[in-house]
Amino acid sequence: MAENTLRKKQGIIKQQEKQIKQYEELLMAMSKENREIREREDLLFHDSPDFIEMTERIKWFSSLNSFNEKALAEERSRRLIFDEETRQVYIDNKRLIEEKTNDEYFIGITEYQHGAEDWMQMKKDMLRLQGKIAQLKETLESRENKIQELQKELSICQKNFGRIHNARGAGRKKMNKEMRDRLALFDKLLGEGHPMSEIMGKMGISKATYFRYLKISRQGEENLGGIGSP
Repeated sequence: MAENTLRKKQGIIKQQEKQIKQYEELLMAMSKENREIREREDLLFHDSPDFIEMTERIKWFSSLNSFNEKALAEERSRRLIFDEETRQVYIDNKRLIEEKTNDEYFIGITEYQHGAEDWMQMKKDMLRLQGKIAQLKETLESRENKIQELQKELSICQKNFGRIHNARGAGRKKMNKEMRDRLALFDKLLGEGHPMSEIMGKMGISKATYFRYLKISRQGEENLGGIGSP
């Protein structure tokens, strides 16, 4: 009696170990399938016209932004040089006033009239450069805002693409009679203790279909829905 009980328990343990192994194989197969699906969807999105167009637009605005920053740096350099030249003209005029009499000073002013004209032109140039610098700053800010908007649009497109993909698998149909019969046969063979290879051979199904049948058998039709063709 005790030996029969022991053998029965050993049989149950063996069956449970077999089921655990099958579940582990099922988990590995499902994980691989999910990973492949994600990789395919990522490739589809990155090859889509919307993604390519937005990427090119971001590159273009980034290049333009870099060009404007370089132009702004050059204008700032010119302004420093201009400020230094203006300061030197002021120093020279001040020294001229201090060192010469009034008559000599006005004579000097007359002789260096072209210098005064140059100074006025330099002042105009300085004002023009200041306006150009301000304009470049506004352009840079506008380009940066545009890049941020495009990046937000790209992020929204990526999220919407994921929602569309998830919606494709919704609303699966219930199993038909033929599929129920096949599942019943699968449960029968599994309950009789037939190994996986033998069940696959008797039913003419692949390894992936075997694991799908096994998942339905464990979880039930209402929880999983249809399973597709064998």
